Amino acid sequence: AHLGGTAIDRAVLTKKVFPSGLPGNVWMECSTMRLPDLLRDLVDYYGRDRVLYGTDLPFSDMRTTWPVIELAGLAEDEDFLWKNAHRMLKL
Repeated sequence: AHLGGTAIDRAVLTKKVFPSGLPGNVWMECSTMRLPDLLRDLVDYYGRDRVLYGTDLPFSDMRTTWPVIELAGLAEDEDFLWKNAHRMLKL
């Protein structure tokens, strides 16, 4: 599920749709997320193993997204940055 850009309302809605946590085949990715507090809240709510780093390249500019990741405290979180994607893709 895409968390960023104009999908912020969907990110909030997912907490109502999946109140007990995400199904095993649903992951969140953060591309173009603009609200560090919401990103941190979603990581805390769903678990740091269910939210992925995403870029949405070439459609977004990471100069605006990366500061949000830093403010959310995820800039050095290896699970968020790559290990979750590695697990999801079963690599």
